[in-house]
Amino acid sequence: MELEELKAAWKSLDQRLAQQNALTFDLLKSQKTARARSALRPLILGQTVQIAAGVVMCLWFAPFWVKYIEVPHLLISGLLLHAYALMFIVLGARELHIILHIDYAAPVVAIQRQIAVLRNWRVRIGSIFAVTGCFIWIPLMLVILRGLGADVWAKNPTVVYWFIINGFAALGVVLGIIWWSRRGGALRLDDETAGRSVRRAQAAIEEIARFAHEPPHGAIAP
Repeated sequence: MELEELKAAWKSLDQRLAQQNALTFDLLKSQKTARARSALRPLILGQTVQIAAGVVMCLWFAPFWVKYIEVPHLLISGLLLHAYALMFIVLGARELHIILHIDYAAPVVAIQRQIAVLRNWRVRIGSIFAVTGCFIWIPLMLVILRGLGADVWAKNPTVVYWFIINGFAALGVVLGIIWWSRRGGALRLDDETAGRSVRRAQAAIEEIARFAHEPPHGAIAP
């Protein structure tokens, strides 16, 4: 076989291998992006439930603080819980927006970036809920007890003071965990906060990225 014919054969074989690798990549991307999309479905359901819960809480707490608008401690408790309910709605809607606008047809790097945005968002709101959770139960207790006929603040404010002390104790634990995470446990803590669904979606897209960076199988050098 002449040298030119041999070079032409190599070039033709390389083209066929490139086409085969491209088809394999497209198939892999289709499978893995479907897996990533499926992994994030529980989050869509979860955020939908969170928004619905926020709406229900708004419908419950708004009439409460209106009813007790002349009782300062009950007014404040109702307003705090109403604000917390609105936070449920706003944060849930924001997360839904991030999830539903992930473009699985985009380049792999772009998909990775979009899922990273979702992960970072969940880590941030995890801290928000952890901090607010240290205290929001206090007005909730006051509202529930008022509904049962007991105004704890009016009858025994010392109990509420103990509630507040416990809230700050819980806050200390949360801040301690955050401090620990920044000294070496951040990755593990962030993984847990981001959630299993996000980890599974990231892992699926990482498989595509690894395939894309591997040398083409069977490549032949002239």
